[in-house]
Amino acid sequence: MLNSLSSYSIAAFLLLGMSLGSCSSDAPSESDASLEDEMEVSETQSSMDDIPEDNGFIIPSAFHLSSLFQKSGLAFSDGLVNSPENVNQYGTRMSKLLNFGVYSADLFYCVLNDQNQSSRKYLKAMKQLSEEAGMGEIFNTKTILENFEANIDNQDSVLKYVLQIQEQTDDYIEKTNEEHTAMVIFTGAWIEGMYVSLESYSTGQNEELGKRIVEQTYMLDNIIKGLELHPGDPEELQNLATELKELHKSVSASEDYPKDQYEFHEHTLRPEEIMSFKNALSPIRTKLTKNQAE
Repeated sequence: MLNSLSSYSIAAFLLLGMSLGSCSSDAPSESDASLEDEMEVSETQSSMDDIPEDNGFIIPSAFHLSSLFQKSGLAFSDGLVNSPENVNQYGTRMSKLLNFGVYSADLFYCVLNDQNQSSRKYLKAMKQLSEEAGMGEIFNTKTILENFEANIDNQDSVLKYVLQIQEQTDDYIEKTNEEHTAMVIFTGAWIEGMYVSLESYSTGQNEELGKRIVEQTYMLDNIIKGLELHPGDPEELQNLATELKELHKSVSASEDYPKDQYEFHEHTLRPEEIMSFKNALSPIRTKLTKNQAE
């Protein structure tokens, strides 16, 4: 039903994490630029022709997500990420997939801020969740994990190997026709990325970061539609979709909120409105990441 969606969404959730880490610099490094070039080529190769128009949603391009926070000034803070020690708390497949996305964003946040030990832990957490969710073949190639470990101090190499993991995830999604799985994973990554950004914003109310946050909110409607269309109508996802609907209402109710995605570069919200959005998102993220195993 959603052919080609996986290439967009999986790349998106990984690059969401990349953008969180890279935005501490005003200009992209050569490695960031080459990585973006590689992802742009991959994006171009991903055809959208097979996606029926009546689905009503498309995940934004990976290249778009890679630049969202690039110049926002987001700094690293270890206390914002979801602890990899929580990995054993996720008892259902949906919670494992959602937190696979959460950990993917945290992984890139750590990698691009030279948090080497933390990067190892997040990669291991992702591997565990993928195996428990029935996607173990994503990490079935020992060479990638071994190379990641051997080159953990080389950011360019680490990004290369994580991109290989992303490609294997894409391949798995396509081969098993689990495009909706990609949407679930992306949802977790989006929630984590927004949470980290909003928490950082609350400490200094950086105007540029605030604009990037508001830009990100336009994806909420697509995320909600994707969750509601998930086969089997799992209760966890429907409950999450309901919570995200309320979140969307809370932010879009403002008179200052852009009326369509093309106005986001012209309009933003007042600091108090962004803080209100933060307060609405935080309990959703807490519930997602603190889920207790059944």
